[in-house]
Amino acid sequence: MKPLIDVCNISKRYRLSSENAETQQRSLKKTLHRLLAGGWSRNEMVEFWALKDISFSLYSGEVVAILGQNGSGKSTLLKLMSRIIEPTDGKIILSGRLGALLEIGTGMHPDLTGLENIYFCGALLGMKKKEIVRHLDEIISFADIEAFLQTPFKKYSSGMALRLAASILLHLRTDVLILDEILSVGDYDFQTLCFDKIKQVANDGRLVLCVTHHEEWISSYCQRALLLKNGQLLADGSPGDVLKQYHSQKTIETYAEIT
Repeated sequence: MKPLIDVCNISKRYRLSSENAETQQRSLKKTLHRLLAGGWSRNEMVEFWALKDISFSLYSGEVVAILGQNGSGKSTLLKLMSRIIEPTDGKIILSGRLGALLEIGTGMHPDLTGLENIYFCGALLGMKKKEIVRHLDEIISFADIEAFLQTPFKKYSSGMALRLAASILLHLRTDVLILDEILSVGDYDFQTLCFDKIKQVANDGRLVLCVTHHEEWISSYCQRALLLKNGQLLADGSPGDVLKQYHSQKTIETYAEIT
């Protein structure tokens, strides 16, 4: 079976000023010592590898969770797959139409109404008007914000914005659906509604990729999980096995900090 996403030896490098890097990595005493020794320049730049030589393939019908502690490279990886940023090395081969919800309001125009944004987002996904109209009632019903459809999007609360954006993405046809911890903003009932819909779209042959720490959802809905650490792929396997490894790593790091 041909993968919908083929990640081939991806690396992403950022250049940071030494001032920012040393603030994070050195104690004040060490930084002052280096300054007095004359070994530091304000213009000095250092390299930071957010991701380093990562490879994997994702297929239609899969629901895949990405795990990892803050700074492990999860969001960077999703931005690369969504073509928001370019890799330093390697390549990502995408087959089919991709829809991504990386932040609340992604792809929405603040001055357009909720209804206008449904058509606007559909057009961005390359859909024709008749395709959008076919799913319009479902989108409105799922979002449950019918009374505010003629209100400019910039006046929506974060909860309303999430409901509309998630509903559009889940109902308008894409082959790949990418979510970055967004659903944690919604209330419990809406989260459950979204999780059930995600399972349905995966059964329809779509690929769903989600950064989440909702372990119950990972165990119940995902067939596969990826674990990142310090920009590297530490594990790729069943959700149960990857969750165990994730907790094991957290325990080791917590113990190291204490000692």
